[in-house]
Amino acid sequence: MSVAQSPELAVQQGEHRRLSHEECTSCLATSHEGRLGYLSGRGHRRVVTRYVLSGDHIIFRVPDYNDAAHYAPGAVVSLVVEGTSETVGDHRSVRVSGRATLVSPDVVLPTQEKHLDRWPPEVATSLIRLPLASVSGVVRTPVPAARSRQVAQ
Repeated sequence: MSVAQSPELAVQQGEHRRLSHEECTSCLATSHEGRLGYLSGRGHRRVVTRYVLSGDHIIFRVPDYNDAAHYAPGAVVSLVVEGTSETVGDHRSVRVSGRATLVSPDVVLPTQEKHLDRWPPEVATSLIRLPLASVSGVVRTPVPAARSRQVAQ
């Protein structure tokens, strides 16, 4: 049996389907944590951050001592949000990219505040907004065990 025919690989690969813009937005609205990617003076960086979806923007808070506070505003950045459905077992991955900007604290509604990272009052922070300029996503559904055995034969 070759590697391409192994049942384990069939289960890992599963079936892929692109998500519509509405499905991507729904995933972003129900999750509140992702990996922010940006280019710093020391190369590519990824940091886990909490966020809120506010209209056609994503807003996140970072401490001012973090590289992201200095390198993300004005630059093209990305946010990757992933999750697995507990009922179906499918894996969804959504990627948003666009030019980040600094925003004032009054853009965050009190009901959204609970989803952002919290820092002690003495730690200066910045709010960064990422427009939904480019949004894409994919869902990977595992191949059922019976079907993976057929693939292996």
